[in-house]
Amino acid sequence: MRLMSEPFSASFYFGPQRQSCRYESKEADSKASYENVAREILNQANDDNIDLLFVKDMACYMKGRLGFLKEYFQDAKHSFLIRNPKKSIPSQYRASENPEIQDSGWNYFDPQEAGFQELFEMYSFVKDNLDANPVVVDADDLLESPKQIMKEYFDRVGIKYEEHMTTWKPGEIIQAWQDVWVIAWRRGALNSSDSGWNYFDPQEAGFQELFEMYSFVKDNLDANPVVVDADDLLESPKQIMKEYCDRVGIKYEEHMTTWKPGEIIQAWQDGWVIAWRRGALNSSGFIKSDTSSSKPEIEYPSDVVKAMEDSQAFYDKMFSVRLRLA
Repeated sequence: MRLMSEPFSASFYFGPQRQSCRYESKEADSKASYENVAREILNQANDDNIDLLFVKDMACYMKGRLGFLKEYFQDAKHSFLIRNPKKSIPSQYRASENPEIQDSGWNYFDPQEAGFQELFEMYSFVKDNLDANPVVVDADDLLESPKQIMKEYFDRVGIKYEEHMTTWKPGEIIQAWQDVWVIAWRRGALNSSDSGWNYFDPQEAGFQELFEMYSFVKDNLDANPVVVDADDLLESPKQIMKEYCDRVGIKYEEHMTTWKPGEIIQAWQDGWVIAWRRGALNSSGFIKSDTSSSKPEIEYPSDVVKAMEDSQAFYDKMFSVRLRLA
């Protein structure tokens, strides 16, 4: 199998018939015409060295050119991946503010790139002209039941399903994504796996259990157990670490609050652990977050709000006995 990722983006953004103003300052590329890209896809499909070509693209790139589907890709099997715009559009907006791709030209939000109207128009065209029953997969359904949905999808499009098709190694970059711009867009997928962390479970917040353990230790093992608050540690890392080491009987050393970015200790040599610790891995020490810039408040689901409310009282009790600097 060979994958082509958004080949018509070249035509939409850079070709002689480009439809986006995002890169209008760059000279048009005559090789990126819609016709040339279509022919290149067919050349790949006719390569004797591959048995299947999978092309992933955006419907908005084909605006006004749906006839290409009939002219060039009548023998292809067309399918559609959709996602609720209440989720996909905010995600697209946040991507426009992603510093990793600012230099690529993705430094503002363009509503036409949401592409829901174009997606429906393409679906309707395929349904009316090429396939009476094109496959449509909803992203939430796929995340809810990945194996079942993927099996059904492959059965519908005529591809053999294999068990490994819903999992991958975190950080592994396929050939079609070997580009900084693409990597930044796909970081969520690259850093994921099927670790099982695909839903929120309030009981895993664990503040009540944490306080119960603290109380048990205090009543039965140590009258003065050490409690460190993360904000205090970030505010004064060396001072808090020195005090902590002194309280638990460990010799403090200057290097204990800094490290080399990207350095993975032996205990973290696992894709699941790396995905959870990525923030620490990419940093060089305890650094206080910048809270000076105003950010829009996130409206969390009710179960998340309730978990925060239920946990606050237990946190407050432990916060009152935290390690403090003299």
